[in-house]
Amino acid sequence: MLTGIALFFQLTISSEPDAIMPIARHTLAGLATALTAWIAFTLASPAQATLVAADLVVRGDGLITRDLKTGYEWLDLTTTVGLSYDDIVANVGGWASRGFRVATTSQVETLFGDAGIELPLEFGAYGVPVGQLLSLMGCNRTCDQATGNFASDGLAVNSSSSMQDMLLQLTPDRAYAFASFLFPKDFRGRGMSIYVFRVPEPSTLALLVVTLLMLMLFLSLRRRNTDG
Repeated sequence: MLTGIALFFQLTISSEPDAIMPIARHTLAGLATALTAWIAFTLASPAQATLVAADLVVRGDGLITRDLKTGYEWLDLTTTVGLSYDDIVANVGGWASRGFRVATTSQVETLFGDAGIELPLEFGAYGVPVGQLLSLMGCNRTCDQATGNFASDGLAVNSSSSMQDMLLQLTPDRAYAFASFLFPKDFRGRGMSIYVFRVPEPSTLALLVVTLLMLMLFLSLRRRNTDG
């Protein structure tokens, strides 16, 4: 649909050049070209290159891991260490007020899959993707540069009454990603975090708003040129 909108503007601008003032015509043409290029880039982006670091509070903090495939923004595991599900819901740390909510195990599995980790999760080697995800979301249990051992424990909602540990572990010779033990929702674990994410304003909606404004500008200029 978005491709059709961009094409509509390009065809309209080229077919009725006298209906638009020169400056406005060039502006709309540039916007239409940019829109088309953005759509082409989005459609051509490989599925595996979906996780990128982003800032949350200040430039360079890298507290967000953005999944371009789902649109979810994941908070670093290092920010929720020692918190429980109930803490997040009660806005301890202020994360709920920023739009973050506790993830389910299936949502975390989707994150793992988008990182390139093979699903379903099993106790086995997954290599580079585990290390890349750890580097993005941080390690909260073992972070030993000297030995090359890194591990993160994050809890996700497993049922109405329990949380499940979704473990990431990297050693010099093995890498693991698997679902581990169950815990109650009020559990606070030393060196354990809560997987939380938020859904930002959809970029597609913003793009459609810009497109609507472009259309309104075009109609206004056309009406003014006709009346004059």
